[in-house]
Parts: sequence; C-alpha cells; structure tokens
Amino acid sequence: MSAARLFGAGLAAGATNLVLGFTFAHFYGVEKLQAVLRDHGLRAIGEPKDAIPHTIVRLLFGIGATLLFWALIPRFGATPRAALVAGLFAWAFVYAYTAWGHHHIGLFTVSMAWAMAMWGIAEMVATAMVGGWIATGRGFWR
Repeated sequence: MSAARLFGAGLAAGATNLVLGFTFAHFYGVEKLQAVLRDHGLRAIGEPKDAIPHTIVRLLFGIGATLLFWALIPRFGATPRAALVAGLFAWAFVYAYTAWGHHHIGLFTVSMAWAMAMWGIAEMVATAMVGGWIATGRGFWR
C-alpha cells in the first residue's frame, strides 16, 4: 500500500466525515448548539469563517482513522473488522471523550452528550470503512 494511496484514502474518509458531520449538525440543529455556546458566554461556531478550520480538522480525522486502520491490518487483516476497530478507537478519543467531557463541565445536557456520542459512532465507523476500503481496494469486502 503506497503512501499516496493511503493519503488519498484518508482524504476521502475525511470528506465522508465532513458530510456526516454537517448532516448531524443540521439534523440536530445548528441553532441549538449555537444557543448552548452563547448561553455559556462562548463564541458560537458554525459561522462561515469556521468552515476552513472545520474542514481541515474533519479531513485530519479521516487521515487519522485510515492510518489507524493501516496499523491494525497485521492484527485483523485488511477487512471491515479492522476498519470497525479503528473507527471505534477513533470514536473513543474524538467523540466519547469530548461529548462526556462537555457534559461533565456543564456545557452539554445529558441528552446532547448522548446524541453527539451515538452519532459519532456511526460517523467514525463510516469514516474508517471508507478509508479502509479505498486504501485496500476490492479485496476489503472479502
């Protein structure tokens, strides 16, 4: 597996993560998330000036999940199982940690933390699946 293919797969996985993240934000309600931030005296995110940093972070999530998949190939093979484990591992550090951390400090309600954490599972597993599939090709689904 070449570095270029891994990087390209990571970018595709990051694009998947970006689309799913926007889907969650609009399904859950960007206004609700912005209101919570404003209620705590924080700058509301989701403005046009946040688009570039947000996109970069989401692309990096994809690259990270794809690299985790690549690191797990010796243990699980280049299969969806490795991508599932990579996605769940990434979810634990990206979504579970932040969702429950935000709840713990009083920023999110329990329901908001659960919604973010549960959507994050689907988001990171899909991200890792896309990265693994593109990185390895057709043999991924065997």
